[in-house]
Amino acid sequence: MLLKQVTGTVSGISFPASAVDSTLCTRLFLAFADVNPKTNQVIISPQDQPQFSNFTRTVQQRNPFVKTLLSIGGASASTTATDMTNFRTLLAEWQAAVTNESKTFGKPPLLLVAAVYYSATYNSLLHPIQSIKNNLDWINVMAYSFFAPGWSPNVTGPPASLYSPISPISGDSGITAWLQAAEEMAVRPDGSAGYNLIKEYIAENGASTVFNSTLVMDYSYTGKTWIGYDDTQSITSKISYAKGKGLVGYFAWNLHAHGEHIRDTTLATFPINKKMKM
Repeated sequence: MLLKQVTGTVSGISFPASAVDSTLCTRLFLAFADVNPKTNQVIISPQDQPQFSNFTRTVQQRNPFVKTLLSIGGASASTTATDMTNFRTLLAEWQAAVTNESKTFGKPPLLLVAAVYYSATYNSLLHPIQSIKNNLDWINVMAYSFFAPGWSPNVTGPPASLYSPISPISGDSGITAWLQAAEEMAVRPDGSAGYNLIKEYIAENGASTVFNSTLVMDYSYTGKTWIGYDDTQSITSKISYAKGKGLVGYFAWNLHAHGEHIRDTTLATFPINKKMKM
């Protein structure tokens, strides 16, 4: 299998753009820009501005097809649940700004990428997988610097091992965790999932779907993942049941989960909500 994308990072003025063999890469990251903590604007230090302003033009002289990205950071990893929530919100707001800019100026949208911890969890906290999938073009998994004096002063270990027979820390364990998290992204920590996320998961993973008329419920499955849910057929049957029993009504938990990515005023247009109006 051919790799479709090869990326590299160039750090500031320490390595001139003219020395970069851009024919080796499909993407090049230029590091680092910073963020003004008072205005939240992206800023570039005065000593970096000459190289940054000419970087794309210079590297495209050798490879006109290489795409360049500006790295902003490097920030420390998210360490609390609030940090992860803020990260999720940031990605959504950033993607909205990119989409709006593209529509306003009639240009292709900017690429949005994040360099992330080697594993899908950090300090037992799961990264916002769904937000990452919805809002980023891809992630760069930092499968390196596993051990270093700054954060493991009492432990010596391989800094960038692909496999490790003696430690759970390795490139392979991290990639496996990310892939597993992506496969299970429709499921929240408590095991629940919104209807729209389930339908997205089914479509994107080619999951099989079944309506069980004996149980009057739907389920989907792919690999080791099984999801039980209500779809239009089971909802129709259950509403007919409620009417047949002479019940005064029915309720569902919860309407917003059927359309997390759309405005509340359009919820009635979701197929499952149309059935509930019967």
